[in-house]
Amino acid sequence: MSAAGLVFTLWPVVREDTRLVATVLLSVVVLLHALLAMGCKLYFFQSLPPENVAPPPQITSLPSNIALSPTLPQSLAPS
Repeated sequence: MSAAGLVFTLWPVVREDTRLVATVLLSVVVLLHALLAMGCKLYFFQSLPPENVAPPPQITSLPSNIALSPTLPQSLAPS
């Protein structure tokens, strides 16, 4: 859409040139616009490399022979 906006904006400027010159100029503008869009996309929206991503938290289980007793704060413990 934005490339079409550029072409329609620049068309009055280049329409008096020869057809070949107008086509080449508008093609260069569209190509440069596409390269700028791809550069912005790759620079701003690329994902982080795997070595910079934090690993998921490891869930470790306790051995089954350890009994966990529930502990309550003294204020909540039954008297």
